[in-house]
Amino acid sequence: MNALFQKNMAIASLVVLIGFTSCQENKLVIPDQPVVTSSELANSARLSALPKVYKLTRHGDATLTYYNDGRLKRVTSGADARGNTKYRREYSYDDADHRIDAYSYIDNQPVFYDAYWIDDATGRCHRSTQIGYLMIEENVAYYKQHELTTMWYYTYTTKGQLKTCQHLYWDSSNRTEYTYNADDDLIKTITYDRVGKQDGVAVHELTLTYDQNQSSRSTVLADKNPLNTSWAHLPVPHSQNEGQPVPEVYLPIFGKPSKHLVASVTQTKLPTNQHVSSSFFTYTLNTDGYVTERKEVDARKSLLLETKPFGYLVTDLNK
Repeated sequence: MNALFQKNMAIASLVVLIGFTSCQENKLVIPDQPVVTSSELANSARLSALPKVYKLTRHGDATLTYYNDGRLKRVTSGADARGNTKYRREYSYDDADHRIDAYSYIDNQPVFYDAYWIDDATGRCHRSTQIGYLMIEENVAYYKQHELTTMWYYTYTTKGQLKTCQHLYWDSSNRTEYTYNADDDLIKTITYDRVGKQDGVAVHELTLTYDQNQSSRSTVLADKNPLNTSWAHLPVPHSQNEGQPVPEVYLPIFGKPSKHLVASVTQTKLPTNQHVSSSFFTYTLNTDGYVTERKEVDARKSLLLETKPFGYLVTDLNK
């Protein structure tokens, strides 16, 4: 009896041992699960949060085209390319000389040539030259015999925003100064010029606001548009009639003048304080917060002056 009991216990122990060994062997054939590190989790989260890249292709009646490397190639208003009967501006890049060249045409005749010298360390323009061709003859060679050249240099705030645009030779007698609020939004430009025999006279002022309801700071809208400003004029140099809000609209070479969308702009002629114009702006935004339409209204007459559509080439980095 005792021998039989010992024999049964041995068999039972063998069964248990075989079962345990079988379980161990089964565990060995199960593939190891990957271990996700904290850095991998962070990378995954960062990739899933990558933004969409918006490249402006339409700004009102202006169409923007780009080189294959993404740099701006041409801005046209009206018909494109050589059939254009309105305005076009063509850009070329001299990386060796750190220079961007821009040629402006109206009715296929040259009206401006601009050269911008770029600081490699900051990507901002520190000096520019503009040649304006007098509209006398249709022959291009004759235009170049009647040209007016102006040169400007630029200074910036510690935050990289445009501080002054100043004539290279006339110094303080011909300059524009830019003032910002605590939110880094451009709120004022004052242009100075020579009046009679007096230098450095304030001749023009722009004031800008950002509160869409003109009453509460909670109604400001973030400016995500790839423009120097969403309200800026076409690239025109210093003018006593319109001042010099931003020297170039589409090239991001002067720092970003505001973080929010402009709500109103008032132009005043100095020193007489003559009111030139006052406009306020309303916007339609897409789900990513980019402007798809901007309306400009005459603040004095409550008259709609312009409805400007915005178009983009959108690249989703998450796909």
